[in-house]
Amino acid sequence: MKCINKEHITGKNIKTAASIAVILILIIIELCSCGHSVFNDKFKAADMADKYISLASDGINPGLINFANENVNTVYANSALMYDISDNKLLYSKNINDKLYPASTTKVLTAYCTLKHGNLKDRITVSENCVNLERGASICGFKVGDKPTLEEALYGLMTCSGNDAAIAIAEHISGSVEAFADLMNKEAAALGATHTHFTNPHGLHEKDHYTTPQDLYLIFKATVENPRFREILTHSSYTADVPNVNGDTRKLTWSSTNRYLTNASFKPRTVDILGTKTGYTNEAGACLVTLGLDHYGKEYITVIMKTTDPGTVFLETTDMYNTLVKK
Repeated sequence: MKCINKEHITGKNIKTAASIAVILILIIIELCSCGHSVFNDKFKAADMADKYISLASDGINPGLINFANENVNTVYANSALMYDISDNKLLYSKNINDKLYPASTTKVLTAYCTLKHGNLKDRITVSENCVNLERGASICGFKVGDKPTLEEALYGLMTCSGNDAAIAIAEHISGSVEAFADLMNKEAAALGATHTHFTNPHGLHEKDHYTTPQDLYLIFKATVENPRFREILTHSSYTADVPNVNGDTRKLTWSSTNRYLTNASFKPRTVDILGTKTGYTNEAGACLVTLGLDHYGKEYITVIMKTTDPGTVFLETTDMYNTLVKK
């Protein structure tokens, strides 16, 4: 009886299979190019190959670049993703490789870098740069010379989405916003988020500040592996006692932007929401990443980018959970 060695399925095998699939696509394009530019079709196929290989290397099924479900309502979202991280299974995807502005979901990576490179007990100093922000930007309310702990700044970053906290954190850890952005990009690349380029720690609009839903998923997934980050996400509000340059102390209380925690949006029936990060600018639209836990102990991550408004992004997220997760 002849023995047959069974080869284990690896990322390398998947990439090879994806490459073979692309060659077959190119052959079909050559045969079916009537009335079309073969060069343009080849370019599109090559771009698809890059997406296939990228998804495969990240553990996402390369056949599901756009894995639709007609019962899921993400009609207003440019892009959406839902992933079962317990079973390593993609449940829904829509335009997950589009490069988009992330708004304040940027702060997930800021938190990741803070927890990895910072000492939460450190006292940091709020500079003029921290409070010199565009009108309407969300803030913690720090004043120049305030000396919160790095931990308090991190709570301000993730509860009320304080842009002043983001800059204070960046300057404390790296010396400047620019140097911290370099650190963010280095850490993003190490996580496999290779289509991400950040220029600041807060997400206020800049042309060269972008990511993709797939990259944002990878960043969020890595960050929620930190128990301290998860604990921070559970707070509907947080109060800090912040000393100033004269040694006087005042209380600052921050309310969460998580509408599930504040009961401003209907919660999903099928999961408990363990945490979220919101984002909104005129250019980015409304963005939201969430971590959910179902009644069987399985965890899920959702990403929605560039939908119309903060209310809609929560409604569409709720619909994804209610449609795709069993009760």
